[in-house]
Amino acid sequence: MVRSTNYERISSKCSRQARSEIYGSHGLRSLRLIPCGMVQHGAAPLIEHGQGRSAYISARTSTLKAPAIPESVQMSRNNPIDAIRNSAFQMTIDPPDDASDIKGMYVINGSMHIIKGRGIYRVQLADEIDPKRTNATIPNTQQRVLPYGADCELVRQTLMTAKRLFDSKLLGQSFNEVRAIELAFDALKDIILMHTMRLDIDATLQKITVTLDAMALKNRSLSVPSVGEAKGMAETFIQKADHAMTDLYEIAKLFYGDALGKRWFESLLSLVKEKHGDDIVFAKFLEDVLPFLRLTRNARNCIEHPKPDQRVAVTDIVLLPTGQLQPPGIEIIHPDTPQPPIALTNFMAQMIEQLAEIFELMMVFLCGLNVQPFAGFPVQVVLYPPELQKAYGVRYGYGTYNGDRVVPFG
Repeated sequence: MVRSTNYERISSKCSRQARSEIYGSHGLRSLRLIPCGMVQHGAAPLIEHGQGRSAYISARTSTLKAPAIPESVQMSRNNPIDAIRNSAFQMTIDPPDDASDIKGMYVINGSMHIIKGRGIYRVQLADEIDPKRTNATIPNTQQRVLPYGADCELVRQTLMTAKRLFDSKLLGQSFNEVRAIELAFDALKDIILMHTMRLDIDATLQKITVTLDAMALKNRSLSVPSVGEAKGMAETFIQKADHAMTDLYEIAKLFYGDALGKRWFESLLSLVKEKHGDDIVFAKFLEDVLPFLRLTRNARNCIEHPKPDQRVAVTDIVLLPTGQLQPPGIEIIHPDTPQPPIALTNFMAQMIEQLAEIFELMMVFLCGLNVQPFAGFPVQVVLYPPELQKAYGVRYGYGTYNGDRVVPFG
């Protein structure tokens, strides 16, 4: 079976009612984000950039509003298109199936991304699409890039936790927080695709279950149902899991660089023991999760470089001698990390759960070992109490302790 880690899982339902009317601006390619927890209602800027315009969080709506660019920083006023691009605008991010508040604003791959309860949306202003201002009809756009948002634990464990922890003010100015968040977002997209694949197979099996009563023998023959390309889906699933783990390793390299060596997470374990000792909790965590990480990497290799003793066997629905129908299954044949036969959907569910948990805790340990004092005050990564988990939508963040009470930072 897929090995499970022993670390306690804490549910963190995100019921935060965030202030979510965002006053945005043009020129979003050069933004500096200030953590939402530091923003006072209607007072402090959430976003600042080189054109002298700021964004604010104020009311509970799903509307993006931008004031006009001040005349002192506007482009040439001789071109009519400038009057359009420099003027104030309003954009509502409110699809019929996502009436939730805006939970956060992130700059990812140079574009503004808005997180709501049921989706992540990329907002592109006309100047991003048409920077030379050649076409006055180009609109500002919004696009849902993921159908899951802050209501989804997978989003909270990856992207939202990354945004909470990856802060160069605390990790050192040399830490590339922009790249770290991009890697977390790439991993999230792969994990969400894995999650969607599992749901699709589950839905197909549910439909097949409904039709089982109508199945009948004809001339001693039975038409056995099928979920489709089970082997292809299983292989894509494993490759996406490996991609997410590779993104996590690239995040670790942002902390330690070439010192990690070429032995993947085994190198990280060796480095952590060398720098901090064998008994550090992070070393124990890595020892615990390495079997899962090796299984994921070896399964990927079995798919891309199969051998007689290193391969992945996938079955569709099978009629058993008992007369029962067995759901699709998977077996990983490998001398070092074998996976005995298991129902494909069970394998997928366990892989997703453990992958997201490892991603979250790996970021926690990496930041916890590398956090620096801020203005002379000691700061550490803490497990938020339930009320702060509700407020921030994540389980971990920076803080200090006042007795037994957690005082959040940022």
